[in-house]
Amino acid sequence: MAAIANLRQSISDWIFRASFPEAPPVTLVQRRIFILPSRQGYVFAFVLLLLLIGSINYNLSLGYALTFLLMSMGGVAMLQAFHGPFPALKFCPTGGITAETAPNFLALPNVVCVGGSWLTPKAALAARNWDEVTRLARGASELAAHQH
Repeated sequence: MAAIANLRQSISDWIFRASFPEAPPVTLVQRRIFILPSRQGYVFAFVLLLLLIGSINYNLSLGYALTFLLMSMGGVAMLQAFHGPFPALKFCPTGGITAETAPNFLALPNVVCVGGSWLTPKAALAARNWDEVTRLARGASELAAHQH
Protein backbone atom coordinates (compact mmCIF):
# COMPACT_ATOMS: atom_id res chain seq x y z
CA MET A 1 0.00 0.00 0.00
CA ALA A 2 2.89 2.36 0.72
CA ALA A 3 4.22 1.86 -2.82
CA ILE A 4 0.85 2.83 -4.29
CA ALA A 5 0.66 5.90 -2.06
CA ASN A 6 4.18 6.93 -3.11
CA LEU A 7 3.33 6.42 -6.78
CA ARG A 8 0.13 8.44 -6.42
CA GLN A 9 2.07 11.25 -4.68
CA SER A 10 4.75 11.22 -7.40
CA ILE A 11 2.13 11.49 -10.14
CA SER A 12 0.35 14.28 -8.26
CA ASP A 13 3.62 16.17 -7.81
CA TRP A 14 4.39 15.79 -11.51
CA ILE A 15 0.96 16.95 -12.68
CA PHE A 16 0.72 19.90 -10.31
CA ARG A 17 4.37 20.96 -10.53
CA ALA A 18 5.08 24.64 -10.16
CA SER A 19 5.48 26.58 -13.39
CA PHE A 20 5.34 30.18 -14.43
CA PRO A 21 1.82 31.42 -15.07
CA GLU A 22 1.01 32.21 -18.68
CA ALA A 23 -0.54 35.42 -19.84
CA PRO A 24 -4.22 34.98 -20.70
CA PRO A 25 -5.83 33.69 -22.79
CA VAL A 26 -4.45 30.21 -22.20
CA THR A 27 -5.12 27.73 -24.97
CA LEU A 28 -6.01 24.23 -23.82
CA VAL A 29 -4.69 21.57 -26.18
CA GLN A 30 -4.67 17.79 -25.89
CA ARG A 31 -1.43 17.68 -23.92
CA ARG A 32 -2.82 20.04 -21.27
CA ILE A 33 -6.08 18.23 -20.46
CA PHE A 34 -5.72 15.33 -18.04
CA ILE A 35 -8.48 12.86 -17.30
CA LEU A 36 -7.82 11.35 -13.91
CA PRO A 37 -10.40 8.65 -13.23
CA SER A 38 -11.79 8.05 -9.80
CA ARG A 39 -12.10 4.65 -8.18
CA GLN A 40 -15.55 4.30 -9.77
CA GLY A 41 -14.02 5.15 -13.14
CA TYR A 42 -11.48 2.37 -12.77
CA VAL A 43 -14.25 -0.07 -11.80
CA PHE A 44 -16.30 1.03 -14.84
CA ALA A 45 -13.30 0.50 -17.15
CA PHE A 46 -12.61 -2.91 -15.58
CA VAL A 47 -16.24 -3.99 -16.05
CA LEU A 48 -16.10 -2.86 -19.69
CA LEU A 49 -12.93 -4.87 -20.19
CA LEU A 50 -14.54 -7.96 -18.64
CA LEU A 51 -17.62 -7.52 -20.84
CA LEU A 52 -15.46 -7.19 -23.94
CA ILE A 53 -13.34 -10.24 -23.10
CA GLY A 54 -16.44 -12.30 -22.32
CA SER A 55 -18.10 -11.20 -25.55
CA ILE A 56 -15.02 -12.09 -27.57
CA ASN A 57 -14.58 -15.43 -25.80
CA TYR A 58 -18.18 -16.56 -26.18
CA ASN A 59 -18.87 -14.68 -29.45
CA LEU A 60 -21.83 -12.82 -27.95
CA SER A 61 -23.26 -10.20 -30.30
CA LEU A 62 -25.47 -8.79 -27.56
CA GLY A 63 -22.42 -8.57 -25.30
CA TYR A 64 -20.62 -6.49 -27.92
CA ALA A 65 -23.63 -4.21 -28.23
CA LEU A 66 -23.84 -3.75 -24.46
CA THR A 67 -20.10 -3.13 -24.14
CA PHE A 68 -19.98 -0.46 -26.83
CA LEU A 69 -23.23 1.13 -25.64
CA LEU A 70 -21.81 1.48 -22.12
CA MET A 71 -18.52 2.73 -23.54
CA SER A 72 -20.28 5.48 -25.48
CA MET A 73 -22.31 6.41 -22.40
CA GLY A 74 -19.05 6.78 -20.49
CA GLY A 75 -17.77 9.13 -23.18
CA VAL A 76 -20.95 11.21 -23.05
CA ALA A 77 -20.73 11.40 -19.24
CA MET A 78 -17.10 12.51 -19.46
CA LEU A 79 -17.95 15.31 -21.89
CA GLN A 80 -20.85 16.40 -19.66
CA ALA A 81 -18.46 16.53 -16.71
CA PHE A 82 -16.06 18.74 -18.68
CA HIS A 83 -18.82 21.21 -19.52
CA GLY A 84 -19.15 22.36 -15.89
CA PRO A 85 -15.62 23.63 -15.21
CA PHE A 86 -14.81 24.42 -18.87
CA PRO A 87 -17.99 25.84 -20.47
CA ALA A 88 -16.07 27.52 -23.31
CA LEU A 89 -14.25 24.31 -24.30
CA LYS A 90 -15.60 22.65 -27.48
CA PHE A 91 -15.02 19.03 -28.50
CA CYS A 92 -15.13 16.90 -31.64
CA PRO A 93 -15.23 13.26 -30.47
CA THR A 94 -14.19 10.73 -33.10
CA GLY A 95 -13.32 7.41 -31.45
CA GLY A 96 -16.02 4.76 -31.29
CA ILE A 97 -18.77 7.03 -32.62
CA THR A 98 -21.43 5.35 -34.73
CA ALA A 99 -24.50 6.63 -36.52
CA GLU A 100 -26.56 5.35 -33.57
CA THR A 101 -24.47 7.00 -30.82
CA ALA A 102 -23.74 10.27 -32.65
CA PRO A 103 -27.02 11.94 -31.52
CA ASN A 104 -26.05 11.40 -27.86
CA PHE A 105 -22.83 13.30 -28.40
CA LEU A 106 -24.30 15.99 -30.65
CA ALA A 107 -26.96 16.79 -28.02
CA LEU A 108 -24.23 18.04 -25.65
CA PRO A 109 -23.67 21.81 -25.60
CA ASN A 110 -19.87 21.46 -25.75
CA VAL A 111 -19.76 19.12 -28.78
CA VAL A 112 -19.63 20.92 -32.11
CA CYS A 113 -19.24 17.88 -34.39
CA VAL A 114 -18.52 14.16 -34.38
CA GLY A 115 -16.56 11.91 -36.66
CA GLY A 116 -16.72 8.23 -37.31
CA SER A 117 -15.76 5.54 -39.75
CA TRP A 118 -19.41 4.76 -40.47
CA LEU A 119 -19.26 7.53 -43.08
CA THR A 120 -16.76 5.59 -45.18
CA PRO A 121 -17.28 1.83 -44.80
CA LYS A 122 -14.38 -0.27 -46.08
CA ALA A 123 -16.65 -2.25 -48.41
CA ALA A 124 -17.99 0.92 -50.04
CA LEU A 125 -14.48 2.32 -50.48
CA ALA A 126 -13.13 -0.94 -51.90
CA ALA A 127 -16.03 -1.13 -54.38
CA ARG A 128 -15.69 2.61 -55.14
CA ASN A 129 -19.35 2.96 -54.27
CA TRP A 130 -19.36 6.75 -53.97
CA ASP A 131 -23.16 6.86 -54.02
CA GLU A 132 -23.23 4.95 -50.72
CA VAL A 133 -20.60 7.23 -49.16
CA THR A 134 -22.56 10.28 -50.37
CA ARG A 135 -25.80 8.86 -48.91
CA LEU A 136 -24.15 8.26 -45.54
CA ALA A 137 -22.57 11.74 -45.55
CA ARG A 138 -25.96 13.33 -46.31
CA GLY A 139 -27.51 11.35 -43.46
CA ALA A 140 -24.78 12.52 -41.09
CA SER A 141 -25.22 16.17 -42.09
CA GLU A 142 -28.98 15.90 -41.57
CA LEU A 143 -28.33 14.34 -38.18
CA ALA A 144 -26.13 17.28 -37.21
CA ALA A 145 -28.66 19.80 -38.53
CA HIS A 146 -31.41 18.37 -36.32
CA GLN A 147 -29.26 18.50 -33.16
CA HIS A 148 -28.12 22.15 -33.12
